[in-house]
Amino acid sequence: MPAHADSVQTTPIATPLDGVRAVLQVQPELVFSVLVGSRAKGTAHANSDWDIALQWAPGLGPVTDPHLA
Repeated sequence: MPAHADSVQTTPIATPLDGVRAVLQVQPELVFSVLVGSRAKGTAHANSDWDIALQWAPGLGPVTDPHLA
């Protein structure tokens, strides 16, 4: 079991955005995130990707969380 498993949301995920939010909220090195692109504009279609701009804390080493790799 991953070391961070106790901090990950265990309630059902209502939407894909809720899932993304749940993963990002437990990243202590994450300073800022924002949804951009077609999903942010409301013009996404079923096969649209997710464009998320992230700002990590200065001096952050390699990302080791498999959800973010």
